[in-house]
Amino acid sequence: MKKFTLVQITLLLAVLSSAACQRSFARLAPAATDRAAVKSSPANAPAPAAPVVDKEYEAYRQQVLQKFVKQDYDWIDQEAHSVRLKKERLPGGYWKLRALYAAMEEPARGDKASDGDWEDLLKNLTTWTNSKPNSVTARVASAEAWVNYAWKARGNGYADKVPEAAWPVFEKRLGNAEQALADAARLKEQCPYWFVVGLTLGRAQQRDRDWLEKIFTAGVQMEPTFYYLYQEKATYLLPRWGGQPGDWERFADDSALKISGHEGDIIFFAIYSQMLTYEGIELMNRSQKAVPKLLDGFRSIEKLYGTSRHRLNEAALFSVFGLDRQAANDLFARIGNDPDESVWHSRQHFEVFRQGVEQQAQAAQVQQKN
Repeated sequence: MKKFTLVQITLLLAVLSSAACQRSFARLAPAATDRAAVKSSPANAPAPAAPVVDKEYEAYRQQVLQKFVKQDYDWIDQEAHSVRLKKERLPGGYWKLRALYAAMEEPARGDKASDGDWEDLLKNLTTWTNSKPNSVTARVASAEAWVNYAWKARGNGYADKVPEAAWPVFEKRLGNAEQALADAARLKEQCPYWFVVGLTLGRAQQRDRDWLEKIFTAGVQMEPTFYYLYQEKATYLLPRWGGQPGDWERFADDSALKISGHEGDIIFFAIYSQMLTYEGIELMNRSQKAVPKLLDGFRSIEKLYGTSRHRLNEAALFSVFGLDRQAANDLFARIGNDPDESVWHSRQHFEVFRQGVEQQAQAAQVQQKN
């Protein structure tokens, strides 16, 4: 079987526009993960993904998961093709394509999954790829699962705390992910999520900035408003991945300006949403100037794609650090007594912020009367 390096595929995808050209690859030896670079990084584990608890998102993810468990691969392939072509979104602006892949990115038990659970998942994905050799969705899903399984072997701690025996397993699983992406790139149908997985794989393998830029550029050429690409680029611009302070913030500003309009505002919001998973609420202590644009992004999400409980709570959190007290008061009033604790981390945190907003609103009323 021919083996193609992700480096080669990326270079070609970045400069060639036709699908036929994209499938014409010369053979090159696969590049191995640079273990020395990976081990030298003080904190290169991915951020824990913020769970999307919106009922529409979860209902769709569960629908796909049930089809996957029943091995109804025809339905999944047809559904993926449809939502990819129509660029369908869920309330909150989430791409249905992303929710589809989320159904298969890890076993149902998530962080509590055993190696046996992972074996079952990967076996099902292998059955799918073998039975549907032209399915790009099966191969991209397999690649993402292998990346996540690699991190299970390595763990999310500091590199110098990783057991020596874990590194070869980590590298082998990343190699399996790379091969799955290479196989997917040779197919007729292309998928924007291929580039997202390519970026997560590239970070895990400690690829250099130019390599990651080529992946990102090719991805946005294919789908300019696929905001997950922008989230991944912002991630590799963090100092922990070799970026400089202020890099990802400038990238968020530049991206919103370049895309412009509602979609530009949504991309800006999505980038900051991603950064919350890394830095938590502390992020907003130094991002107060971004709040007006973040609220614009939230309004654009609701205008174009509908209301989302998770997005509403994110917007309320952002609003606390801005100067528009009326906007903050309105957002908290909409949340009422049903906060999304995945945003606030605890009910107690939510109550502290809500009380602060209410006190400020009361103080403003008193000042107006005087």
